[in-house]
Amino acid sequence: MNAHLLKLTSYSNRIEGEMVASFLEGSGIFVMIKSDDAGGINNAMTASNGIHLYVSSTQFEEARTLLEADIIDTDSI
Repeated sequence: MNAHLLKLTSYSNRIEGEMVASFLEGSGIFVMIKSDDAGGINNAMTASNGIHLYVSSTQFEEARTLLEADIIDTDSI
């Protein structure tokens, strides 16, 4: 069975997006970050285009559950 990537969530701040991706990866979930900010060089583009986190369809529910548990305090970023 082929697993497809599904968009899990989006952030307007690259640091926040990478922090959440790191948390998910530490929990055993494959994460792909998609952004249009020239690899972090042009941060002005991040605010308008966002940072999008994609996960495998087979891990989507687990990833969503982890995010809904609100374990990460992203308000302090």
